[in-house]
Amino acid sequence: MNSVEISLLQESELLEAEKLLRLSFGTFLGLLEPMDFGNGAEYTSRWYRDPLSAFAAKADGKLVGYCMVAN
Repeated sequence: MNSVEISLLQESELLEAEKLLRLSFGTFLGLLEPMDFGNGAEYTSRWYRDPLSAFAAKADGKLVGYCMVAN
């Protein structure tokens, strides 16, 4: 089993993080086109307010998940 590394999400990873979110939620909801989830809404803008509260999960150097903490 590959290990998962947790680190701060970098600005350069925001596009990939957005794709992961759309694919995962669109698939979960059973959309015919999972990448259409959110109708173009932008979900990673919180990173610009507080990049120290956004975390990336990587396996073999590839982004496989992320989360953004909010208070």
